[in-house]
Amino acid sequence: MFEKKRTSTGSVLVIGCSGCTRCGHMAHDLASDIATDGFAEPACLAAIGAGYDQDMKAAQHARGIIVIDGCDKACARKMLEKAMGRPMMHACVLTDLDMKVMDGEGEEESLFADLKRTIKIRYAQNRMLMSSMCDCGCVRG
Repeated sequence: MFEKKRTSTGSVLVIGCSGCTRCGHMAHDLASDIATDGFAEPACLAAIGAGYDQDMKAAQHARGIIVIDGCDKACARKMLEKAMGRPMMHACVLTDLDMKVMDGEGEEESLFADLKRTIKIRYAQNRMLMSSMCDCGCVRG
C-alpha cells in the first residue's frame, strides 16, 4: 500500500505532470524518481489543484518547487500558478530539453538519467541565481 510522505515546511517539492502522452508519463516518472533520490519531496498536483489545506500549505511554504511538464501546454505549471496565485520558481518542459526518439535498447534508461540530472542541475542553477537577487530585483555580486 502506498503511504504518502508528509511534507515538512521549507522542503523542496517536486511535482510531475500526469498527462496521457509518453512525455507526460515520463514527467511523472522523473518526478517520482527525483523524490526517491531524496533530492526533493513529492507533492500531489491533484491535491493542490483541489485545494486541500495540507497540500496547499506545503506548496506555499516550500523552499522551492520543481515542476516537470511533459509538453509545452505546461498544464502542471499553470495549475499550480492558478492554485497558488503566483508564478512557479522553477519549471521545466521535457519537450524543451531536446528529448530524442530512442532507437536502440538501453537508450531510454540513459535518456531518463540524463533528463533527471539536467532537471536537478537547472533547479540548482536557478536557486543560485534567485538567492543572488535581493528583494528589489538587483543581483548581488
